[in-house]
Amino acid sequence: MTAPSPTSNASELERAEWVLSDEELVLQVGADIRPVSAARIFACEYRGVREWEGVRVDDSPSVAISGLRIERMLCDVGLDVFVPAAPSDHSPYCRPHLRCGRSVIAMPLHVRRSVDHCIVDSTWYAFAHDDVDSLETALGVPLVEAASRTSLAQVVRLRSASDLSIRWFPLTDETGATRDLNDHQCWNEVLAVAPFPYQRRGLAWLARLAEEDVGGLLADEMGLGKTLQAIGLVAWRRRLKKGPCLVVTPTSLVENWRREFAKFAPAIPVMIHQGATRTGSPSALAAAQCVITTYDCMVRDEALFHAVSWDVVVLDEAQYIKNPDSLRSRVAVSIPRQLGLAVTGTPLENRLLDLWSLFSFAIPGLLGGRAPFEQMVHADGHAGEAVADVVSPFMLRRRLADVRSDLPSRREVVTAISLEAEQAEAYESLRRNAIAGGSRKPSLATLTTLRQFCGHPWLVGRHEGDPVHASLKVQRLLDILEVVRQQSERALVFAPFQDLLDLLSSIVREQFGAAAQVIDGRTPVAARQEIIDSFSECRSFDILLLNPRAAGVGLNITAANHVVHFCPEWNPAVMDQATARSHRTGQERCVTVHRLYFADTVEDVMEARLATKRGLIGEVVQDNDADPLSPADIAAALNVTPLARHP
Repeated sequence: MTAPSPTSNASELERAEWVLSDEELVLQVGADIRPVSAARIFACEYRGVREWEGVRVDDSPSVAISGLRIERMLCDVGLDVFVPAAPSDHSPYCRPHLRCGRSVIAMPLHVRRSVDHCIVDSTWYAFAHDDVDSLETALGVPLVEAASRTSLAQVVRLRSASDLSIRWFPLTDETGATRDLNDHQCWNEVLAVAPFPYQRRGLAWLARLAEEDVGGLLADEMGLGKTLQAIGLVAWRRRLKKGPCLVVTPTSLVENWRREFAKFAPAIPVMIHQGATRTGSPSALAAAQCVITTYDCMVRDEALFHAVSWDVVVLDEAQYIKNPDSLRSRVAVSIPRQLGLAVTGTPLENRLLDLWSLFSFAIPGLLGGRAPFEQMVHADGHAGEAVADVVSPFMLRRRLADVRSDLPSRREVVTAISLEAEQAEAYESLRRNAIAGGSRKPSLATLTTLRQFCGHPWLVGRHEGDPVHASLKVQRLLDILEVVRQQSERALVFAPFQDLLDLLSSIVREQFGAAAQVIDGRTPVAARQEIIDSFSECRSFDILLLNPRAAGVGLNITAANHVVHFCPEWNPAVMDQATARSHRTGQERCVTVHRLYFADTVEDVMEARLATKRGLIGEVVQDNDADPLSPADIAAALNVTPLARHP
């Protein structure tokens, strides 16, 4: 500290005394109380300065006030931030502190903004009042107000101000379930389908973040309805007359999102931005209520998306931006938005930088700059715990076991996938050939080639290029299996054709290194149980591929709690009995069942028929082959075309 110069004319000086006022050291001059700077106090205590600015004191502060100690070291002002350790109703709050060497001292809350010192436990501490100004500027409110309640938005501002000294404390003893918001917001009025209780809690959490203009990471486990919750947020914002919303999703899920909006929020018109006929007009996007696009289109049309001020931007399967160096990550982060919602069942795949990348979109600045973040991760062996403490209020991660009481024991996830333009044309050619070559009464066999194509184009054409890139359905399967792998669980994959099972087995082995054994009509009966035993004894991720007719009955495979029907069947009993290989007595976990199908193809008709037949069958058990197709069913399957989406 620089000592001020003393006053020379002693005859004009007023006599003053040191006194304490609200834990602040001040001078009493007659009946007046005068504030004193920390520099003056320090000079009086340690340099013997007794006169300045028209006043004189006889003693140093420590002599005048019994028991008072004057700290020589200038302290740094920091903030202790207390946040819920999970999404909660509890509000964060703050407490200022002083850092003096290795010691951290709680600071009085009522320190005036212009004051640069305080007294704590009979010790006087000096600090730069600019530090207090910086904290209050970052908070947007005086420290005394932040001590009783701090908003999540204020917490984000604090995290973004990287030059502030902040300590983070999770409130592990005060966490609780987020309120339903049913007292002032009925989700049954926002959504056309009533959500489960745990989904209402998720919607309430999203609404609370949105009320404070803060984004988040929805990381519920696969099968818990992340899409419904994201749509609920969009629908809620639309009811508040907010701006247009943007959903960015993998190509394989565009159609599924369109159908989910039609199911859960039919009042919201959806614009698909994809393909050669997509708009090039920013005004057209701005006029839409909700736009659904792909990651590829987002990158190609970066300038177009930047020209619109979006209200909510949702990134589905947000692990697609886990690499912050990727072009899609840089574009996603730069899109102008009021709120960013990252949606993924695998928020952390390989490294903590994955999480940093997701939050650089959802809540920019929350985890600081990339360089200091990576330095912290490299230097701190407990970096994962520290990062979890910071992101916990802004990340909702629930597992099936956490909400089991709210769930049916079998959770079904139906995913519609669109054929890409080139594949749609190939399918259309096969469809026309089937019509031209059929008899007056086309049979089920007439549709086999179309079903095989939907299984994989290689089943009816030349094997060219990468089999994964050749099928969006395969890409979606791999996304599902990656989540299963992350959870170290096991899955059954059902497909109806031998060549398809072999192809999928080869792809899965190459992608994941799993055993990926096959059970179908070629597998000797004696060998089936050996394969199942080997699969069941595996304590890590694995996949078993089966034909639903040849291996859909008589087997007990409760080691798997994920079931994927890669292709639909005409008879719902075939699929249900196949699912029952895992979902049966002895299964201790919720079973997630995925049904994949291509929209506007024979599989779309099959899926619609499945829903109808299930309603008719109820609990009646019927023989697999006792479900003949009507001519109308076959005609409907032959008449549907995917080219309507690719003019």
